[in-house]
Amino acid sequence: MIKKCIYENNTDKKIKLFVKINTLLPKEQRTRMPLFITNDYINKVLYKLEDTHSRQQISENIIKK
Repeated sequence: MIKKCIYENNTDKKIKLFVKINTLLPKEQRTRMPLFITNDYINKVLYKLEDTHSRQQISENIIKK
């Protein structure tokens, strides 16, 4: 869903996806959204989420071994 949001060209759809992603996150990981949301802001947050998720998966794989 993160990648879909990153590559979404329609700003309205992008914002809706971003809000949905944000509500699915645990409360401590949710982003406080500014009143004025830009594509750059959304992408910045999504890339951070994606990076965090990737690191978490790598850590879990290392622990399993």
